[in-house]
Amino acid sequence: MRRLRVIGLPATLAVCAGLLTAGPAAAKSFECRTALGAVTITGNLFVPPGALCELNGTHLTGNATAKAGPQEPSEPTGLSASGATIDGNVKVQENAQFLASAAATIGGSLDCTHCEVADVQASTVKGSVKEQ
Repeated sequence: MRRLRVIGLPATLAVCAGLLTAGPAAAKSFECRTALGAVTITGNLFVPPGALCELNGTHLTGNATAKAGPQEPSEPTGLSASGATIDGNVKVQENAQFLASAAATIGGSLDCTHCEVADVQASTVKGSVKEQ
């Protein structure tokens, strides 16, 4: 019986250590390459290089990132938010494009570092706006 305790104790400690070191579950990441309507996306959203994502009345609970696009603007990476709500930040990477219109709301910041276009029309950015 004593031997079972010795074997069981390390296993119990390993499980407890795993519970203590495991943080909250990672936010889901959603890849967008199309137009979305009035739906809620829980987690973060990213637009892969060369793709276009349109958020039309969409509610995003996390952050949005338009990945770096190709240097040739023939197939730019683009993210459009028309009447959409993005609770987190929006990051528009190099050569990518972003448009917020029709009362879109960005709850965090807008970061356009070396992006091609970041246009905010009749919309709200609650955090800071960074352009370079």
